[in-house]
Amino acid sequence: MNNNIFNHFYKNLYKREFLILVNMTIIDVESIIQDLNNIDFGKDYTKKAFIQIINDTCKKHMKKKKKNTDDKEKKLTAYNQFVKDNMKFIKEKHTDLTPKQHMTKLGELWQEHKKKSQ
Repeated sequence: MNNNIFNHFYKNLYKREFLILVNMTIIDVESIIQDLNNIDFGKDYTKKAFIQIINDTCKKHMKKKKKNTDDKEKKLTAYNQFVKDNMKFIKEKHTDLTPKQHMTKLGELWQEHKKKSQ
């Protein structure tokens, strides 16, 4: 296999810092490089197979960043609050409907509610 793909990937990866934050994910670059050094270059790989090996290696070393639990609770929109307040009533009144139909009914009620509010 031509090592150009690996060399290009390796050089670009090695230029980065030890920890990189990408899309809220922490990547341990040093560990990835160590694992990539264990690839058997005596084998012939297709481009697709080689990229899959690289992707699998990278995924193995990625850790999702934990959300800060101290963040304030999100405020509900007027629609979300309306659904929360009225869903139980709709389910009790229309027991024969499917969940999708319950949401349709809620949507109709919401439209009426909006017209009355204006």
